[in-house]
Amino acid sequence: MSQSLFIGSLSWNTTEEALSQHISAVAPVASVKIPTDKVSGKPRGFAFVDMESEDGAQQVIAQLNEQELDGRALHISIAREQEQETEPCKLYVAGLADSVTEDVLMDHLSSSGSVENVSIVLDRDTQQSRGFAFVDTTSEEDSDAIIEACNGSMLDGKDILVRKSRPKKEKPRRNFKRNY
Repeated sequence: MSQSLFIGSLSWNTTEEALSQHISAVAPVASVKIPTDKVSGKPRGFAFVDMESEDGAQQVIAQLNEQELDGRALHISIAREQEQETEPCKLYVAGLADSVTEDVLMDHLSSSGSVENVSIVLDRDTQQSRGFAFVDTTSEEDSDAIIEACNGSMLDGKDILVRKSRPKKEKPRRNFKRNY
């Protein structure tokens, strides 16, 4: 039975072929996939390696975890299966220029991680941007990558703030008595 490995802390210079050769020295490899950024095409710094056997996967972890490849100490673990029903992570983005559209913001953030939805908050009366938005990402990792890459970045002449969105706290209802 095959087993998938997650390889983290991968050098951006490491190719799928080089990684396959490195791991094949310990155990047979079925396939290697280094995900790339959709916009830039650059590697994202991690890989998934399908091993031909579970024993081979355990041997690779035992022998190559924390060992260097292309100047980086690899972090190797068993890949977690993605759950079918994952709840998207929500980001809060502030400091938006009036000229920023949802498409422009999505393009800007997507260079660092997978974005599912962008919603710029509009004023009810004027329908003008209020200068902030909520963004749904596909995973916690994508949220973290977007925050790291885009927080403080320049978009249409303004520095933007990107952070994880916090749920609204329930506010206690106040009963005001009017004394007339």
